Amino acid sequence: MPDIHSISYREITYRDSRDLTDFIDRLQNPKNAPLYPQKRLLHHLYLMDSFCGCSYAKGAYVGQKLIGLILGRCQGQRTVHLHAAAQKKLLVLRLLASRLGRSYYNAYRLFNRADRWLLQTCPESFQGELIFIAVDPRFRHQGVALSLLGSFHAYMLSMGVGQICLFTDSACAVSFYDRQRFERLSTLYWPEKSRPQAFAFYLYKFSYF
Repeated sequence: MPDIHSISYREITYRDSRDLTDFIDRLQNPKNAPLYPQKRLLHHLYLMDSFCGCSYAKGAYVGQKLIGLILGRCQGQRTVHLHAAAQKKLLVLRLLASRLGRSYYNAYRLFNRADRWLLQTCPESFQGELIFIAVDPRFRHQGVALSLLGSFHAYMLSMGVGQICLFTDSACAVSFYDRQRFERLSTLYWPEKSRPQAFAFYLYKFSYF
């Protein structure tokens, strides 16, 4: 297990795009198993979509390897990363070029629609959002996620944010957010809760005051 003192933290920019794609590949396929190229494109699309509109991006590194990442945005401080937006469009086009890719793209759109519905039906207001947080499986349980989250909270407080939202789902480690005092506001099931394979989308909030 790597020494926690060898982990460093710094701001992430689009110049780190190679680090970002390597990170998402390791995150989604830690055992390096055979993977459909279209599924890999989907993972890259999700990451570029998250990166496009963030105003806060910070990574944890061991040497030159990105092993943890957090992305967020603050209302009024949104930064559009043009290179990431162009990369996102290219990824969409590559997905649409095959039948399997189109099915993955439809799933991606379903996730976006679910998030929009959860937000539109929520009576609360938010001044920021935690878009993405993840740590390479080989570097978990060393406080990396907590360090990233703590820096993100400090940023939000410095911007005068009172409350943020978070969209996640039943495929993610939602217990982490429960332990960190995020409050679950609403749930959307697809296709419906009574189905054995129902998938759940969640909206969480975190209040600073």
